[in-house]
Amino acid sequence: MIYLISGASESGQEAIVSSNALSFQPQFETLLEDGLRLPGAAGDAEAAMSLALSLFERAGPKIGCRFVESCYLLTLGDMRPYGDWNGFLQDPQPSDDPVWDALNRELVPRGLSLHPARPRNGKTPSWGLFSLGGLELRTRQCSIEWVPLYQRSSWWQGFYCWRDRFCRLARSIWRVVGDGSMKG
Repeated sequence: MIYLISGASESGQEAIVSSNALSFQPQFETLLEDGLRLPGAAGDAEAAMSLALSLFERAGPKIGCRFVESCYLLTLGDMRPYGDWNGFLQDPQPSDDPVWDALNRELVPRGLSLHPARPRNGKTPSWGLFSLGGLELRTRQCSIEWVPLYQRSSWWQGFYCWRDRFCRLARSIWRVVGDGSMKG
């Protein structure tokens, strides 16, 4: 990945920085799978808070302080499939890349993954946090008939298959609704 860091060069021009961080690679979770599968929090608030503390200690305050945001805590607790915070991480640096990777090495075996956004204008927009347990819970609770069920036991490969299937179904429905052939 290549991204811009504002004011990083002596000339005041934006510097282009390339990142080979694993966390920026497509479907990186499948690259980290080594057979180790740890149980998720499965709605246990204490387990979610314990994990948030562990992530804070690993990441430091610059990144780690965000894990107490409700969207992330609910995702860490497997109560929702995805969490995304609307703020910005100031002053992203290439030295942050190993932090993202270290966090994902802790999260992926638990059925969680962190997807940092690409820095823009000297700031990193929020990052997405995915939960396989949260996705399973929500697809089981969903009353929309066309939403396929997801099973956490299918792990990351299953997640990407589920996502592709869901997107194909959503596009098909959108074509029907969008062209007016579906009347309410």
